[in-house]
Amino acid sequence: MPRYFFETSGPGGECRDEEGTILLDVDAAQRYARRALCEIAGDCLKGGHVTFVVRVLDMTGSEVYRASIALTEPHKYGSAPHPDQQVHAAPANDAVERHP
Repeated sequence: MPRYFFETSGPGGECRDEEGTILLDVDAAQRYARRALCEIAGDCLKGGHVTFVVRVLDMTGSEVYRASIALTEPHKYGSAPHPDQQVHAAPANDAVERHP
C-alpha cells in the first residue's frame, strides 16, 4: 500500500510530515486530510478569522491533493456564531451528521 505525507499550515506555522501514513489509496488520503483539517481548525480557533491548508504528497513528493478551510468566529466569547459559520466535523467513520 502507498505511503502519503501530510503537510499542514495555519496561523501557527507549517508542519511537515516526515514519516507519512500508509493508506489504501488517494481517496483514503483525501478523507484523512479532510478529517485532519476539521480537527486542527476546531482545536485552534479562539475568535477571529483563520485559514488552514493541508497538502497530501505521494512517495515521490508530488502533490496529489490540497484542501483548505477558512473559519470565522466572533471575538466575543459566549455569543453564538451565525448558523452559517458553524462547522461540524464528520465523525471518524465518515458518516455525515445533518443539521436542520
